[in-house]
Amino acid sequence: DAVTENGGFGGGSSQEPPAAPATMNQYDTATTTEIQPQMTNNNANTLTAVGAPEDNEKVPTWFMERVCVTIISNDAAAVIKEVNNSTAVVELLEDKSRMSVTHRDVVMTPPKEHDMVLVIGGADVGVESELVCVDGDTDAILKDSKEEFKIVEIAHLVKIISDP
Repeated sequence: DAVTENGGFGGGSSQEPPAAPATMNQYDTATTTEIQPQMTNNNANTLTAVGAPEDNEKVPTWFMERVCVTIISNDAAAVIKEVNNSTAVVELLEDKSRMSVTHRDVVMTPPKEHDMVLVIGGADVGVESELVCVDGDTDAILKDSKEEFKIVEIAHLVKIISDP
């Protein structure tokens, strides 16, 4: 009788059933907590090419397709063709050869006047425009496809290749 009345938790005391689920929940929480960091660590190791501690750092916003970059090791100009988590395939502008890099192997090429740019921060995220000029140290004036002008912070711009 005690087993059926207590929903199969066993024991005769009416206080035991609440104690058993609470204990089980406590273990479930511990198990979930233990599993979560393991999954996170596995993902971090999967996403990176090298197993160094700094691989857990966040990939920069500008690390995306069509963005112009400079390869740090040889100062070569390239464009990101394909991004896969924290690595990317870049195409060298000089000879069209391709190589795989991480975001730490390249730096974003700063946009100059008349470059095609993509806005990656601020109110105009996603806008593609021509950089008309830089005004002072922080502002850039853009001209969009409708010949309209916008002023955005230069820090929110990346140089892109207009034909992918």
